[in-house]
Amino acid sequence: MRGGPRIWIENRQRKFKLNVASAKRSARLILEVLGKENAALSLLFVNDRAIQKFNQKFRKINKPTDVLSFPMGVSRVHPGVNILGDIVISLETAQKQAESLGHSLKREVGFLLVHGILHLLGWDHERSPQEAKKMYKKQREILNGII
Repeated sequence: MRGGPRIWIENRQRKFKLNVASAKRSARLILEVLGKENAALSLLFVNDRAIQKFNQKFRKINKPTDVLSFPMGVSRVHPGVNILGDIVISLETAQKQAESLGHSLKREVGFLLVHGILHLLGWDHERSPQEAKKMYKKQREILNGII
């Protein structure tokens, strides 16, 4: 695939301003840092109500969350392209977290992108405390390297 990773973005919320070009650049950079130049993924930005519906439907947890990841696999339509999957981010929760942590919404979205992409690649902080430690360390390394 030419031109690096493919990123599709849809913004279904209206409460917070989203710089789509910046989000796309961040996601591409994260994938490139991880050596996934031939990968593709979709990003969906929503509000808390919408992500709560996804969380209930797919995880049986009836509350909003910050980010959800849905892995896919190798494309049958685009040979050689690894379609990592879909990432859903609630900008409403991201804003609350950014405020409580004292940083920008842009940084929080960057963190959630890294977190979601790592999940698509098989990292899982819920597997064990050791896996969580490794995943959070990797997140910090990537985030510090791109922002």
